[in-house]
Amino acid sequence: MKKIAILLMLFLGTLIISGCKDTNRDAFGFINTTIQTKEEIKEKLAFYIDRMLSSAELNLNVTTSSDNLFLATEADSDTYTRDELPPKKTNHVNLDMIDPMTVKREGERLELYLSSLDLCEEFVEDVFCKITIEDTNILYKVRNEGHQLFIEAYHSSSFINDAGSMDYVTASIIYIDMIDDQMRYERILDTKRIRNDIEDRSISYHLYQESGDLINFGVNLLLNKDYFYQKYDRATETTFQFSNTEGDLNFKYNDYPNDILYLLNFIDDKVSTNLVSFGFSNAVLRYNYSNPTGVPRYELRWNLLDISGWDKVVVFDRVPAHVYNQDLEVLEDFTTEVTISDVTSAETYIRVAKEDITENLLNLSLYGLSFNQITIEELNQGITYLEDNHENLLKEHGFSLNIDRNRSKLLDLFPYLADQDLVEELFEQLKNE
Repeated sequence: MKKIAILLMLFLGTLIISGCKDTNRDAFGFINTTIQTKEEIKEKLAFYIDRMLSSAELNLNVTTSSDNLFLATEADSDTYTRDELPPKKTNHVNLDMIDPMTVKREGERLELYLSSLDLCEEFVEDVFCKITIEDTNILYKVRNEGHQLFIEAYHSSSFINDAGSMDYVTASIIYIDMIDDQMRYERILDTKRIRNDIEDRSISYHLYQESGDLINFGVNLLLNKDYFYQKYDRATETTFQFSNTEGDLNFKYNDYPNDILYLLNFIDDKVSTNLVSFGFSNAVLRYNYSNPTGVPRYELRWNLLDISGWDKVVVFDRVPAHVYNQDLEVLEDFTTEVTISDVTSAETYIRVAKEDITENLLNLSLYGLSFNQITIEELNQGITYLEDNHENLLKEHGFSLNIDRNRSKLLDLFPYLADQDLVEELFEQLKNE
């Protein structure tokens, strides 16, 4: 019981409950023709849990290392010749499972429901079972037919703290199937909160397929211009993401074949942030334009290990490192950050005016060094890529620059939502407790 309570508390903020109206029950063509026992359903759940967690663990980088601890005074430092530095830090991106951590979390969600089945003493398939753990009421049911598994769960609770009072009901609806021997996992969260008499409701959808594809999107139902959409397309090996809040439009595009990340942010139809990263982890080069206060700022950031012409680095704690070539300090106009453990993470950056971003700056010949991984032409193409192509990317995914139309499109993509009549009943029960 204690273990299950802990699991429930861990997921309380994100995993929560849902019921479907009868018109939604066969949204996936799922017709329940046979009755399964609790043990049979537990066996099916355990099968999917093992499938998700084992594949996620295989794709997670579980190797961890603690950074060397340097003393905080500049008098105490560590000096390394270039040849003495550990290898460059790299993270491998597995394009068959682009986000193993998310898959792992979803598998752990299923573990929660597997544990909860044991608390339902009179379990009947496709019939709601009610349990209470600590201060949380849980109403849920499970049905299974062949490889298809469907879970509907409602969690409801209320509490009071220094910030005031809050009642909530969260619906978590999960559908799993095997198609062509590949697992397909879909999950919807539908959460309604009343915090200090202010109502809020948000819905989100997540799709994971063993083919590699991932889709996530969500909508705040009470804020007309608050939504997000993200899709990883295994066939093209790209991820496209966009989101909108009031006056704030954001785009993100990962081009894995070319190892480039693009970020673009508009505030009131003006570019506020434009970031291009050549590499996803420990990038070779990053360009970042930002305009947070109305004053444009341009930053170039190089991976120090991809620069030639230096032979020694002195590393301090909480202050920038110093870089040398034959005992002559170089990159004095730059800020250099170095972290060393069993691998090396080392970057050096400078903030300049837009007109100073030239080939001689990029290749560092102005500083007696050499950087030739990215040309000025490639950098300029990267800088303008999302500004020139974000509308086309929207169209490729069925969207446009019309904010209201995008919101309606996302709402149409939800295969089902929580049963609002049941949600209101649960809120009434909370008031009467």
